[in-house]
Amino acid sequence: MNLIPEKKESPIRRLIRGMLHPGLMPWAGRGVLAITDQGLFAGSNLLLNVFLARWLSPTDYGVFALAYSVFVLFSFLHSATLVEPMLVFGPAKYKDRLDEYMGILMRGHFLVMLPVALLTAAVGIAIGRWSSIPVGHALLALAWTSPLILLSWLLRRAFYVELQPVWATFGGILYLAAMLGLLFAAHSIRILSAVTALAVMSGASVIASLFLIVRLRPRWRSGSDGIKSSEVATFHWRYGRWSVAAAAVAWIPVNIYYLVMPAWVGLAGAAALRALMNVINPVLHVLVALSPLLIPVLVRNRMNGPKSMNRTAIISLTLLVLGAGFFSLSVWLFRKQVFQLLYGGKYQQSSIPLMFLLLSLLATCIVTVLSAGQMAMERPDGNFWSYVASSAVTILVGLPLAAWRGVEGAAEGLFLSSCVAAGSMYIFFRRSQLERTGLEIKDSEYALGHRTAKDSL
Repeated sequence: MNLIPEKKESPIRRLIRGMLHPGLMPWAGRGVLAITDQGLFAGSNLLLNVFLARWLSPTDYGVFALAYSVFVLFSFLHSATLVEPMLVFGPAKYKDRLDEYMGILMRGHFLVMLPVALLTAAVGIAIGRWSSIPVGHALLALAWTSPLILLSWLLRRAFYVELQPVWATFGGILYLAAMLGLLFAAHSIRILSAVTALAVMSGASVIASLFLIVRLRPRWRSGSDGIKSSEVATFHWRYGRWSVAAAAVAWIPVNIYYLVMPAWVGLAGAAALRALMNVINPVLHVLVALSPLLIPVLVRNRMNGPKSMNRTAIISLTLLVLGAGFFSLSVWLFRKQVFQLLYGGKYQQSSIPLMFLLLSLLATCIVTVLSAGQMAMERPDGNFWSYVASSAVTILVGLPLAAWRGVEGAAEGLFLSSCVAAGSMYIFFRRSQLERTGLEIKDSEYALGHRTAKDSL
């Protein structure tokens, strides 16, 4: 009999032991590739925004910020309709016929984007005629560039279905090189503007897309016994209808400020807020990179019960919060040098709003992990209601703060809405797990009763 009490393992040691588990090492390697891929892509867009902020006037950069906020809405809806369902159904339902599945998705991409482009062009013409010519021209450019840009986003995410982000990383390298070349060419011949900046993004996206299509090799036509496009559309809509609604309301807390602030503080105010968001965008893009990799992992863990899913979620959240915290502290301590490096000293007066945006990163880490868990449990409705709560705070509190305090008020509103989103996500995540556990218990009891009755006969 052992009379020596066992030494209780500390939470830190348990976390480190879990992180070093051999089964997690392949995921770590893929995670590094996913971060590298998104780092290249995010770095490209960060460099684009930094150069535009340095080379364009605040008003012209404000036009780009406004048009880009509309593009972000398109990207959210596109992701909810095509990308998110692909990450759920690709590794499970269509894993043996991915080439057919991807061909259907690419055709669906252009069918989805055609009405969006036509509507954007109509709005751009109306705004250019009756309100602002530069904004109208930027929206017209967005109408024909957004389908090309979002195609590359879809293709990059396709490689996450088979957990092969290495090819998406190569696509990111091509995008970075092409974007920088086109950007400097436009600047050297003095044609750089919000319109040509969107053209630069679309040109680089086309080059990257051609490479990714060659590597992906989708099947453009399905045989008579192949996957039906109508079947894919049904599954995507059945899953994605909540994600589409969630994407629409998720756009509001961050991006609505760019549309309304010009009425209160001018396009220069929108440019200042965009410049601040550029500073925290590296972390935001890392979170975006890990989300599509985390969803298939959580889908597999879901089969082993809530403990397995929670373990992955806790480890992921701990790593993300530690990384975001270190980044935020470093940026805050060296904020003067950061603004000098990025913008040549412009937008220095925005250091206080920067503090609220850095704090919001910690809440965004929670949102990223728990929203991935909700999608893995096929319950995106929880994400929708969480973003509804966050959007309500933005409209009722954030916008009045922005009207009263300008850029600082907008940053405070962003911080409040991110905290509300994180709290709501936790509530719905726990509720979804409890519901799923209850259903599994009922199924097992039914199976046991059926087996007992059969044996008695």
